[in-house]
Amino acid sequence: EGNLLLDSSDIWLKTNIDSLEIEICSHCNWRCRYCPVSIDPKPPKTMSMNLFREIIDKAVEHGSVKYVTFNSYNEPILDKHILERTEYLAKTNIKLRLHTNGSLLTKEILDFLKKCDVLKFICFNIPSVEPTEFQKMTGSSAFEKVIQNIDYAIQIGLPVELSVQGSRDELGKN
Repeated sequence: EGNLLLDSSDIWLKTNIDSLEIEICSHCNWRCRYCPVSIDPKPPKTMSMNLFREIIDKAVEHGSVKYVTFNSYNEPILDKHILERTEYLAKTNIKLRLHTNGSLLTKEILDFLKKCDVLKFICFNIPSVEPTEFQKMTGSSAFEKVIQNIDYAIQIGLPVELSVQGSRDELGKN
C-alpha cells in the first residue's frame, strides 16, 4: 500500500512513534524577530475538529503515542477549538506538551488546563525578562500579562517550562 516497505498499521509500532506535533491553527499574534512568522506570516486557518479527532483516535488506536504538541510557528491559544481539543485529548492516555507565548491565556483557561490534568508541560516563550527588550524581540507589549500568566500557572501547580529564544548574543544576555 503506497509503496511502503511496511504495512501502514505497523509503521506506528515498528518506528516507535511516541509523539505528534499537530498544527491546530496556522497563525500567531506575535512577530518574534527570530521566528519565520515575522517575515512570512501564514493566513489564519484552523484545523477542523473532525480531522483532529481522527488523528487523536488513530494515535490512541496504535498505542505508542504518549505526547501531542500543539505548535508549529503558531499560537495555539488562537485556535477557537483549543478547549474542546484539550478536553478530547484529556479523555485519552496522551499528554499535551503546550507551547504558547502566554499572552492570550486567562485564569479560566489555565484553571481548565489544571482541571483536565492533561499537561505534560506548558512551555512559555519568554525571550527576555526586560520589558523593552521583550517588546523589541516579540513585537508584543504583553510582557506583564505573560509574566502574570506564568506566575498563576505556577501558583495553581501546572508543570511550567520556559523557552528562551533569540540570537546567540541575545540568549547569553537573556
